[in-house]
Amino acid sequence: GGLALAFIYHEVDEVYDATLVQFSRSLASMPIGDANPESYAGLDRSKDAELAHRYERKISYRILKDGQVITASAEGPAMEGIYLPPGFSKLHHDKKGRHEWRVYTLLDEKSGLAIEVAEKYDIRRELTFQLLSSLVLPGILFIISSIVAIWWATGSSLKVLARVSGEVGARAAEDLSSIDDRDIPIEIKPLTHALNDLFARIETSFLREREFTDNAAHELRTPLAAIKAQVQALQRSENLSAAGQEGFANLLAAVDRAAAMTDALLSFARLQGDRSDAAPVLMADIVRQEIQALAGFAAARQVRITPALEEVPPIQGVPHALGLMVRKIGRA
Repeated sequence: GGLALAFIYHEVDEVYDATLVQFSRSLASMPIGDANPESYAGLDRSKDAELAHRYERKISYRILKDGQVITASAEGPAMEGIYLPPGFSKLHHDKKGRHEWRVYTLLDEKSGLAIEVAEKYDIRRELTFQLLSSLVLPGILFIISSIVAIWWATGSSLKVLARVSGEVGARAAEDLSSIDDRDIPIEIKPLTHALNDLFARIETSFLREREFTDNAAHELRTPLAAIKAQVQALQRSENLSAAGQEGFANLLAAVDRAAAMTDALLSFARLQGDRSDAAPVLMADIVRQEIQALAGFAAARQVRITPALEEVPPIQGVPHALGLMVRKIGRA
């Protein structure tokens, strides 16, 4: 901005200085050498008001011959008793002491004429300001419009990003469905595609984990049942010593613990695969169902289960998961 201002100011000075020189040479070419200063009455400006220009009073001249004023414009700097050297000069005040003037003096040694042409600096400053404004204002408007456009585009993109973030944050832990990207800007689609791919890989990993757990639990139940049957058969042997009976009892307990762990793995696999929504559940009904299922287990251990249930309002839950919980508590 400062460099542009200095360049404009220099070029404006060059143009207006050239105009002053041309104006002075035009006056010098006029036949005014024999003019009588006392007979010059000046121009009557009241008759040409319609033809006047607003800059007319900002330009003046003075013509001298042998140090005496032949003619001069009504407006101009305060130059009484001042004789300027040839070339450009600067006067700081006019007759009212307010404005600065740029003066060019042309001397004609043959005729003894001195032609002084003056111009207010206000003209140059006004033109400089207009030129600089014509350069700066469009740039400022362009910058402001660019900022507004960038702000609007960024805000729109961030709104969509916030919406996607809210949708992902509001999901349940087991919800790995793909994000709908039909109304998402193209700049954000790579992010949603990456998230959808991640969800798909996590879903595949969970599925393989559940399948492995389920298959492993099923594969373990068969040999454990066979081992338990063999141990029970050996326990019924008549030739078995007391130490052998104790060892087989310990082995049978270990098999039961392994079977319980296998059942826990199966229950975990079922819970992992169960995506049922929570619904109102009566815990009393769940407990009654599990007590009936545990009747054989309790009878084998000579345990009697007597429920003391109170009717309570329904709770939100998954019936299958609640049943597994009650079953584990009962077996414990």
